[in-house]
Amino acid sequence: MSNFYGSMKGSRGEVTRQGHGNITAHIRSWNVGIQVNGLKTESGNVFEVWLTGGSSCHCASKLLGTYSEADLF
Repeated sequence: MSNFYGSMKGSRGEVTRQGHGNITAHIRSWNVGIQVNGLKTESGNVFEVWLTGGSSCHCASKLLGTYSEADLF
């Protein structure tokens, strides 16, 4: 069984991916993007959300937050 499961839908249909340890998704335009990292840690699964420079910029990313199951309650 996978630790993470991701899906994405675009103009050419939907794709899914499994992640057994970690998983990363990066959705971006030319100048701005969002990257989400799913990380398996000793204390449980966490998700990091990053603001990125998009496809045109290889500049530093900004961490917007780190979230876990505990943040739901």
